[in-house]
Amino acid sequence: PAVPNSTGAAGVMSLGGSNISELGSLDLQASGLPLDTFGFFIASNASDLVPMPGGSLGTLCLGGPISRFAEPGEIGNSGSTGAFSLEIDPGVLPGPLGPIVPAFGERWHFQAWHRDANPTVGSNFTAGVTIRIF
Repeated sequence: PAVPNSTGAAGVMSLGGSNISELGSLDLQASGLPLDTFGFFIASNASDLVPMPGGSLGTLCLGGPISRFAEPGEIGNSGSTGAFSLEIDPGVLPGPLGPIVPAFGERWHFQAWHRDANPTVGSNFTAGVTIRIF
């Protein structure tokens, strides 16, 4: 479970769309976030449990090489709703050394990182989710 953020509740990560790579549409959604804060989605094909990485207030649920959706147009802002989302192609994911094409049946783990001020300026994570790519 995610560590509560400055709203007093934990951030939520959810998925919409399809995990079928040929359909090319998976919607990553982060909600329950502080208002008007920046964040981005991260992904890995390995899971882990790392409390307070790099001084963050939250817990990182990903392991191994971690992909970031932090290119222009991919960084979100929670605005007045406390949420942001990003539509991605599950057949091609960003990798630390370039694009990754997930293998059929591979499990991928997603989470959102976001700025937070609880009690001082820092960062936090939503809960993580896992899907199998087909």
